[in-house]
Amino acid sequence: MSNDNDLRLLYGTMQADGSMEYRTNLTHKSRTEPVILRHDSRPVIPIIFIPGLMATRLKSKDLGKPIWDPPNTIWDGIKMLFNYAFKDAATRAQELRPDNVKVAQDLPANVELRKKYPESAPRRQEKGWGEVYASSYHPFMTAIEQALNQALYTREELPDKNIKETLRVPQLPEKLKTDPKEYGAMSGAAPLTPAEFDKAIGKYRYDVWGCGYNWLQSNTQSAAYVWKRIGEILTDGYPEGALNEQKRVILITHSMGGLVARSLYKEHEAKCKKEEEKRIFGVIHIAQPAAGAPATYRIMRAGDTGWVQIMSGRNAAETTGVLARAQGGLELLPFAKYNNGQPWLTCEEWPDHQAIPLDLPFKGTKSKGPDPYTDIYTNPEWYGLLPDQNLKLALEGAEATEANLKKVRNKFSVAIEHVRDFHASITGAYHPVTYAIWGKGENQKAVAGIHWEQREKVYMPSDGPMFDSSEYRDNGVGCVSEGKYDNILREIEVPGDSTVPYVSAQDQERPGTVYFTHGNGKGAHNGEHGWTHQDACSDNRVQWAAIYSIIKLVSEHCP
Repeated sequence: MSNDNDLRLLYGTMQADGSMEYRTNLTHKSRTEPVILRHDSRPVIPIIFIPGLMATRLKSKDLGKPIWDPPNTIWDGIKMLFNYAFKDAATRAQELRPDNVKVAQDLPANVELRKKYPESAPRRQEKGWGEVYASSYHPFMTAIEQALNQALYTREELPDKNIKETLRVPQLPEKLKTDPKEYGAMSGAAPLTPAEFDKAIGKYRYDVWGCGYNWLQSNTQSAAYVWKRIGEILTDGYPEGALNEQKRVILITHSMGGLVARSLYKEHEAKCKKEEEKRIFGVIHIAQPAAGAPATYRIMRAGDTGWVQIMSGRNAAETTGVLARAQGGLELLPFAKYNNGQPWLTCEEWPDHQAIPLDLPFKGTKSKGPDPYTDIYTNPEWYGLLPDQNLKLALEGAEATEANLKKVRNKFSVAIEHVRDFHASITGAYHPVTYAIWGKGENQKAVAGIHWEQREKVYMPSDGPMFDSSEYRDNGVGCVSEGKYDNILREIEVPGDSTVPYVSAQDQERPGTVYFTHGNGKGAHNGEHGWTHQDACSDNRVQWAAIYSIIKLVSEHCP
């Protein structure tokens, strides 16, 4: 039987491919008895990454083939362009029916990772990495795993007197000693201490999991799906005794994933009657549209912008058919309390062609606040989210009869009532242990409001309208005509991350919440240049803030 001198504890370092590397010295030649090598036995805290809108790979329930697969390589991008560029609005709408898609759990992870690290790819596949948009998220997920599972060092000698190599325990890296204010912390966050680092890194190991969801369905449904998935990870993802004693996880979200996590907290975590039923240590939000985003209105009325429009839609005809029934996308519309209830849609009605400014949503009364759901979203007027002149775009191939158009209106009104209910349910609903990171870059301005500018028509649109009502002509890219007048959609921009304006993100400014704002020039490592919404997780400031937040969270809120 071996004694203590025959036992070595091996502490590993996580590699870029997710595998663990263990090192030790050979024994002296005078030692001939067997030596027992015992690997790192620290309990695991799983980190669940919840991606944003359109960043989960989806497949058709009927056909079993991928129908939404964001590009991970240049070649993937070329294939995507050919795939979507020649699909008409009706085909897009049929393929992306919320009830006909599911998360593509069986798709392989990034092909480049599989080629470079064939041995570790299966484990990352098990951890859901293949479900999420690799180009935007895999580098971030890798950086988090490596930083938290680093090599450990101590000054104690091994039992074998002939070996001068030391065992391994935590040493706070110089980079993490930096005051978080230098990385954009705005809420009095304190620098990490060696004791905090020693507890978070010395006591626990970390596994990053990807958890995609059907972003076309309601975020309430997605929250239920993610809650169930977390339960499966905690039950089946590890051998007995490998998890932390509380059997809980940490959530990191990007974009709309933040709304999913808040619904998960409100509808599931907060309703747990016993402490042992809870599953979440805390949440870290990145680039969350915390109170919605007016860009959602712009996309439905005029199409998307940039390269992503090839996938999401280049005009109202291509976006309306999908978005009008995509509950999750509609829930990104500005909340009633967006920007403290200030009007964000300005338009000009013109009886007898006399321009009358109209600020929406109306401010409301003390007993009843702003109501964008009635004033804008279900309003059939030309400036509404789905005006009468655009009802035909949501017919899903049906004939444009009065009865069918009425069905579209009624169905859309029901969907908006669900949006109202969802917004109300998560307004102010944040996990008690929340950290937040958002952009406020002057060079990454985001749509904070919409203004319809009236002007006399110079010429009629050469490409014709997307749909004509008896009064209006709508070209589907931001121009509504009536007689000799045009109303042109103009964007009102403020600093943000090119998608989420800071006036929405700042809803996360709450007592006890540690938050970082990037791109405002406050901090030695936080310049005036921000990051784009989709590339947020690739930014060094975001990665530093996320690692800091995890260590702080674990040191303060885990036993």
